[in-house]
Amino acid sequence: NASISELGCKVAAAVPNKAWATARPPEGSGARARILWVGRFTPEKRLSGALEAARHCPEMGFEIVGDGADGLMREASEAARQLQNVSFLGRVPHERMRDHYARADVLLCTSEREGFPNTFIEAWCLGVPVVTTFDPDGVVASEGLGAAVADVKGLCGALRALVGDAGEIEDCGR
Repeated sequence: NASISELGCKVAAAVPNKAWATARPPEGSGARARILWVGRFTPEKRLSGALEAARHCPEMGFEIVGDGADGLMREASEAARQLQNVSFLGRVPHERMRDHYARADVLLCTSEREGFPNTFIEAWCLGVPVVTTFDPDGVVASEGLGAAVADVKGLCGALRALVGDAGEIEDCGR
């Protein structure tokens, strides 16, 4: 594989998105950790992994935002209703998503494959770290932007480590 510079390309520079890049609101007093999952309800997104993590982490609150075919939406909603620590929101207009990211302590991604998720960029713009089963180009791990794990057990461990250490969340979100 040739490097970017060997191909004659320039390395891209980050350009701040002023619509999203604002300070996060102050933390609540002792409120349960807020874990946000955002995606399409399709098999490769593996919402079941997020629900399994919620089942194993009852001390945390999980918010599920997404869209999909009616049958998949109904199935996702029914599965989420079985867990007291899960709020199923379904489709949320993009212009309201900033508020959901701003309230989240961690963005959770359970996909088996992705390109480079916009959800990661949107979360990072607000200083929200990502716990994921898919790490595009190893950037989450190499840049300290959260944690990349292999399975539900790893998801739970990473979530507990991040939300149990406010300094770690702050460091990952930078």
